[in-house]
Amino acid sequence: MSNFNKSLIFDNQNAYVFAYDLSMKKKYSNPKIYDANGDLSKRWYVYFSY
Repeated sequence: MSNFNKSLIFDNQNAYVFAYDLSMKKKYSNPKIYDANGDLSKRWYVYFSY
């Protein structure tokens, strides 16, 4: 196998590893506020994920 083919295989494997590496993913999202367009008669929410 040529060096070029080996480097393609190596790069594709690295891309896969980095795409699914959960240690690099944030453990939480930034909180967001749903304010019902300022309507105080409706419920407001703060939502996030972790």
